[in-house]
Amino acid sequence: METQHPAYEQCFSIDTAQYRADLLTQELGVAHTVVTVAEGVYAAVPVQMEVAEGVAAVPVQNDAPPVPRPAHNPILDDDGDYFELNLLKHLDDSHIMKRLAIATAEAIQLPASTVFLTGLGVFSSIACRRYVVGYQHGGDVPIGLYVIAEQPSGTGKSWCLKTFQKPFFKEHKLRVDNHKKAVLKLKETPKEEQTDDDKQALKDLLANPPMPLFSTNPSPEALEQSLNFTRGFFSAISSEQGMINTLLGLSYGDSKRMNNNDLLLNGYDGGHINSQRIGRDGYCGHVIGALVSFAQNGSIEKMLEASNGTELAERCLFAAEPHFLGKRDKFRSTAINGEILADYHKIATQLAGIMYHHLDEDLAALTISQSGHRLITEYLICHKKGVTGEKVELEAVINYLSKKGTKTEREIINSLRDTVPFKNYSGNKSAAIKKTIRNALFQGVITELNGKFSIS
Repeated sequence: METQHPAYEQCFSIDTAQYRADLLTQELGVAHTVVTVAEGVYAAVPVQMEVAEGVAAVPVQNDAPPVPRPAHNPILDDDGDYFELNLLKHLDDSHIMKRLAIATAEAIQLPASTVFLTGLGVFSSIACRRYVVGYQHGGDVPIGLYVIAEQPSGTGKSWCLKTFQKPFFKEHKLRVDNHKKAVLKLKETPKEEQTDDDKQALKDLLANPPMPLFSTNPSPEALEQSLNFTRGFFSAISSEQGMINTLLGLSYGDSKRMNNNDLLLNGYDGGHINSQRIGRDGYCGHVIGALVSFAQNGSIEKMLEASNGTELAERCLFAAEPHFLGKRDKFRSTAINGEILADYHKIATQLAGIMYHHLDEDLAALTISQSGHRLITEYLICHKKGVTGEKVELEAVINYLSKKGTKTEREIINSLRDTVPFKNYSGNKSAAIKKTIRNALFQGVITELNGKFSIS
């Protein structure tokens, strides 16, 4: 048998070779045809290809009907509007949320930053029921996050959320079971043997069941009513787009009806609401909550449309990273590292226990250190200048000038040449720092006056 040209795949039917020729013509923009390379062996090659010696390149006449091509699949075939994130670079490798996000992403084969962001949102939905952040102005800021992330159907979104929710579900079930046992015990006591304390205890138990945790598809009205039983907290978590439709009122039959975003707007910053309704119970008090929607494509667009100038969208963190459909390794183990799961479950269980134990107390205030506030300020400077997410070299120069103030080029070079990332360079470190300074100057992040540089 003669040898096939090494750059082209052998086909054992004319139809298959013709299909490949059509595909290559479309993808490469170069006309391809089918040639015979041996008896019963064919290949798709460019029409003008110089065939290697020893290969019989005889064009084939194929009168067979064309092989039908697969139908267009918008999920697999369209690029979509995606953006790759790298949130994990900001965390220490030992951080449990980073470790679990990476382990879960590897098991399910999802983008790690999306897994981290949705997982952090789930955790915040419980943590916000016990903690707030004491800010510089003296007030308190809730720590609940609003996260809207997108991935196509069949990518493991539900599995991802349940991984972070599982220890909270387990702790809640334990509370529910204990509550049922206590109620049953009191109810089984004959009425003639019940003391006044027993009757009051039963009344209190029936009036105060364990506080619900996660809501998956609540309407604004139903979520508002539930605040009376959750002490003003809500955790809206779902892997279905229906939650966005229902929660924002997009599923109302009357298209002219205004979206009721007040609950979400106030829940983000711990606002006070006093809703008085005809025909149903309202709620009066402070409201704090978290929202995590990890659903199909289109969720972000719906949130942006429903915001309608209310700044609801500005309260959300959006993530739409490229999916791995068509690229996933089906032979890879789907087991998540047991040690990492155990570490996370321990912390989550402790948090749930603390939350339930301090239900009737004021929320505990966490404080941000001065260095933490400085990092926030540096981020805001970068964000304002449009360089958020730039290379670490540029971030190093910005951070240095934010701390040290106005400096000459020589002072910047001498201070940064032995620090990360420049100290790891094998080439000319001074030249790399000079180039970074010029880049920052060009982008308007820093300014130069009389040979000295400072933050703009």
